[in-house]
Amino acid sequence: MLTDKNIEDIKNILGESRFKVEQGKAYAEPGETSVIPELVRLALREKFRIFPSGNGTKTNLLRFPEEKTLFLKLSSLCQVKKVVPEDLYVVVEPGLELKELNSELAKYNLFYPLSMDDSEGTIGGSVASGLSAIVGTKEVSTKELVLALELVNSSGKVLKSGSEVFKSVTGYDTTRLLVGSWGTLGIIISVSLRVFPLNRRKEFTDLKIAPAVPLKLKDKDKARVVLHRRIKKLLDPEGVFVELF
Repeated sequence: MLTDKNIEDIKNILGESRFKVEQGKAYAEPGETSVIPELVRLALREKFRIFPSGNGTKTNLLRFPEEKTLFLKLSSLCQVKKVVPEDLYVVVEPGLELKELNSELAKYNLFYPLSMDDSEGTIGGSVASGLSAIVGTKEVSTKELVLALELVNSSGKVLKSGSEVFKSVTGYDTTRLLVGSWGTLGIIISVSLRVFPLNRRKEFTDLKIAPAVPLKLKDKDKARVVLHRRIKKLLDPEGVFVELF
């Protein structure tokens, strides 16, 4: 559990109404992205961990040490920041639910293939888990649809990875690295997504969402997990964000 001082400091940053303790777990729900760097710097200074999530629809898949961990709920950060129809992209906050995205995009005759009407999952959660789907024999992956990310790194700095111009490759490999990292490398605060004209929606009629696969140490995945841990050590040397096991 966090110390009384940790809790008081978190409340001073967020406001008392945005912090609660349930069943021995500490939850924070920021109402704006600007406070997140300060929370990360506090965690770095006070040696507790942060686990970011949206609506928590996939957290049951994960195992990580929960002592001295702040569960950071991003579901209140749910704004559509920008829609650019001429360049076929949208910029959203991580807490926006997938099912809400297409409602907004329809006003511009656009849609996002992985936005399911019945899902309570969030955009940030879909990026963190590397959501993918199958259309016929073709995979549609979040990695292909995320153009850029803004995130808060382990030292509390806001960084931008990728480019909102789809044909650009600037920083794209870093963006792909962050997709599917399950919140272990940073806190996503903004996502730029590739979208499609509505007249292409029929191409995705038979889309089936693939089950999320967390970073678990299985024989066939050992190389991937070892690589992830090396990257985490490089990007999060002080262990501010949780380590999955």
